[in-house]
Amino acid sequence: MRHWVLRLLKFAVVAGIFFFLFKTGRINPASLAGIADRPEMFIAAIMLMLAGLLVSVQRWRVLLNIQGFSIDVVTALKLTLVGFFFSTAMPGAVSGDIIKAYYLAKGQEQKSKLISTVVIDRLLGLYTIIL
Repeated sequence: MRHWVLRLLKFAVVAGIFFFLFKTGRINPASLAGIADRPEMFIAAIMLMLAGLLVSVQRWRVLLNIQGFSIDVVTALKLTLVGFFFSTAMPGAVSGDIIKAYYLAKGQEQKSKLISTVVIDRLLGLYTIIL
């Protein structure tokens, strides 16, 4: 029961944030009308974003495996999404990576190896963008 209450509370907070953004004019529903004109482009964009996310998760899992750590896809995806959220919500370009590294290394013995995978993953992403 407690689990459902927490989920409901999280949903209420998100709904409250959207309501606040809508009421203050920071979200304009009229600007989203273009999605209805070309729904296939919207679906393609979502699919490409998901593909990029999954490639990023798998790249990080490979780096973890090289360091001798095994992590399942779901956990890696959760940590990546947590990092993505904090990169979006907090100031600074690497704040999400710091949070991701913190949660990854929390309770582990070889923290430096684990944190280095996050740093190298960031550098590989930068190299990919430059390439």
